[in-house]
Order: sequence, then structure tokens, then C-alpha cells
Amino acid sequence: SLLMSLPQAPLLRIIKSHLPENTLCTTAARDCIGRSTTVFVLCVTSLALDVATQNKRKTIKQDDIMAALAQLGFGGYEERLQQSKRQKLDPTPGCVTSEKEEVEGQ
Repeated sequence: SLLMSLPQAPLLRIIKSHLPENTLCTTAARDCIGRSTTVFVLCVTSLALDVATQNKRKTIKQDDIMAALAQLGFGGYEERLQQSKRQKLDPTPGCVTSEKEEVEGQ
């Protein structure tokens, strides 16, 4: 296929982690989710590149991604994405620090 696809194992883990216990997902449904996810990523990337280009840059930044998500109607997810980023950066499991604490700690 001309369209790239995401690795199946991580995708399956994500799907399973968000389904209620004892819920099944057919192979066709997983494939559809995988294709949809790939299209979504390519769309966000394309829109983010447009934002970067409008700002006379060749590098896509996080703000470009957030602007692309807002264009697609996902602007309300910004805080959730920021929180997810902070959790990933924090070496303490389950610990979420505020951006203010991160700046003061530097």
C-alpha cells in the first residue's frame, strides 16, 4: 500500500488498554483503527508543516502541532497533551509536576 502503517503490536496494546475487560476487537476493526490513525498523523503533520512554513520555518515545533490540532477541532486537548508530556518527562512514576515547578527546579 502507498500509505505507511503503524506497528501493529503497540497499536494493539493501546486499543486493549482502553477497552473494557472481556471486550474484543476484530482484526478488521484494528486494521481500520490503524489506517485511521495513520491518516490522522499525516493530516496533523501536513497542517503543522503549513503553520511552520507560514512562519518561515522548515522545522515543525510543538506549537505547530497544537495549532494543527486546533484547526482539526482538537484544541481542547492541549492541557491533556501537556500533562501527558510532563508525566513522560518526570522520572517519578505517577508524579505530575506543574510547569512552574519544573522551571523553578532548573
